[in-house]
Amino acid sequence: MPELRFALPNAWALPADPMAAARLCERFDPLGRPEARLAGQVNVAALLDCLGANSPELAIHEAASLQAFIGQGPNRVVRTALDELGKVAPTSKQPRVAARLRKAKRIIALACAIADIGEL
Repeated sequence: MPELRFALPNAWALPADPMAAARLCERFDPLGRPEARLAGQVNVAALLDCLGANSPELAIHEAASLQAFIGQGPNRVVRTALDELGKVAPTSKQPRVAARLRKAKRIIALACAIADIGEL
């Protein structure tokens, strides 16, 4: 069955802390031109406002995953994180395995948070 194209919702919950929301948007711009352009979209700005009051560090740290979520939706982002985790060789050193596990956990936590907040 073909996968349906994902569309980011236009409406998001208002931020509990508008100042924290504004700080996230300010921090997102210097990440690069694609991120700044993305943050300028109305529905993405609303999402960043919502995340800024709750998970600003996660959104900044996983900006690439946030971009993928916006374009592809939660299922693809989580699937990709798990696929990347599956590429870690069982014989890898513990620090490498731990780093890959933490990255997958951050990506999946961000996807879950956005999906929960957006009621996706």
